[in-house]
Amino acid sequence: MNRFLTAALMGLFGIAVFTSFAEAANPPARMGDPVKPLDVNYIRKADNAIELDVGAGRNRYGETVNNATFDTEDGWMPSFAVSGTALLTSKKYSFLNDLYLNLDGGVTSGNSTYDGGLQFSNGTTIPYNNQTTHTSIYTLSGQIGHAFFVTDNFVVIPLLDLGFRYWDRNFKGTGGYQENYRHGQILGGALLQFSPFQKWVFSLTGEVGSTFGGGLNLPDYGLNFDLGSTTIWKAKAKAGYFFTDKLEATATVQFDGFGYGQSQKINGAYEPDSYTHEITTLIGVGYHL
Repeated sequence: MNRFLTAALMGLFGIAVFTSFAEAANPPARMGDPVKPLDVNYIRKADNAIELDVGAGRNRYGETVNNATFDTEDGWMPSFAVSGTALLTSKKYSFLNDLYLNLDGGVTSGNSTYDGGLQFSNGTTIPYNNQTTHTSIYTLSGQIGHAFFVTDNFVVIPLLDLGFRYWDRNFKGTGGYQENYRHGQILGGALLQFSPFQKWVFSLTGEVGSTFGGGLNLPDYGLNFDLGSTTIWKAKAKAGYFFTDKLEATATVQFDGFGYGQSQKINGAYEPDSYTHEITTLIGVGYHL
């Protein structure tokens, strides 16, 4: 198991250990004491917050030519994320009540390993294996949905997700050059949240949609390619524990998959079909408004 994924799982374990000590500091209720119900506000608190996260992300990219793999790029890199979430309540305007809003941005940056070949503007290629590339990936997305409380402690939130991704890719060494990928994305899906214990909130998110407006810029050669749209999917699991009334420790694992369709040809050069698979592991702290 990769050490970064292990670190995320250890983060979940650390939250559990912290919980044990925290609960041990509070003696159990005595017989005859009123039983305190689970507080639905833990879900609402989790959805009215600003959160900062750090961790690592793996970006695995591959290109295919004539149904065969032409090149691959793979590596784990540091990741950072920030998000703001609101689950509204309104007695005056019913359409705003339980409206869910989220805005999040992330940066993954570092070195990865490339194996394949370099293609030049005249269409020729040369081998280019076990080379280092410097990668910086920037993401921004916003979600809107409506919360349906199935029970006091379980909520289903159908949502719409609109986002943007930019990938700055730099090949190092002899023959190296810069590539800048970009695309928009629109997805639909659902967020499930469950608070089975005091101070805990667990979340699962699944989404599917399409990329759009994909493009590739090669500034060193003055070339711009239009990239085809493909299916995109996301899956995320998150656990959070409130260690104070305002602060929550979180651990998150997210999987993303998408691709680019083949571009047009310019002087014999083109961008082939490609795929991208990403996994991001994060631990963070949320401040609840």
